[in-house]
Amino acid sequence: MKLKLSQLLFLILLSLFACNDKTSESKMNDSNTTSKKNTKEKLNETNMKENTMVLIEIIKTVRSKISDSTDVSWSGFESVNELQTELDKDIISLESGDFSSLKTYKVYFLPTGEFQEISMSNSWGEEYLKLANKFDEYYKKIQ
Repeated sequence: MKLKLSQLLFLILLSLFACNDKTSESKMNDSNTTSKKNTKEKLNETNMKENTMVLIEIIKTVRSKISDSTDVSWSGFESVNELQTELDKDIISLESGDFSSLKTYKVYFLPTGEFQEISMSNSWGEEYLKLANKFDEYYKKIQ
């Protein structure tokens, strides 16, 4: 079978276009995969921020329960001032992105932990249970 030069050129050009289409399709698939990964990472980052904000709000709620007359005698704190100072300092750290204190708060929310003892001594035990359950729920989401 003899091909004319024009037919041969046509076949060569056709095969080049087919290769370019496959390369373009591959690049598009790679781009879509990267885009999906970036979107997923952004969603995870957004979820992390939202979940952390809920944890901060829970800690702020506990802080709002603490006044100069709060009984801390059954907790590990020496004074109300010590508790208030720690809460205030940690809230500022958490809001600035330093989450290192969250493990401490996980312990504070445990049964017989500092917050349960304080809540029971100061008549907000029911609210403590709701806060502790919510804290546990959102703490798990960021782990």
